[in-house]
Amino acid sequence: MNEFALDTNNVSAHLRGDAAVGAQIQANTRLSMPVTVLGELYFKA
Repeated sequence: MNEFALDTNNVSAHLRGDAAVGAQIQANTRLSMPVTVLGELYFKA
């Protein structure tokens, strides 16, 4: 099983349409996002 932990930079790049990050995300079967990253994205820190 491939695992990938998303960080703020990965999520931001994916939301901007970065194809390389999208491919990396799709290549993994299990994704995780720390609550700290969720907070940073929510509050745009």
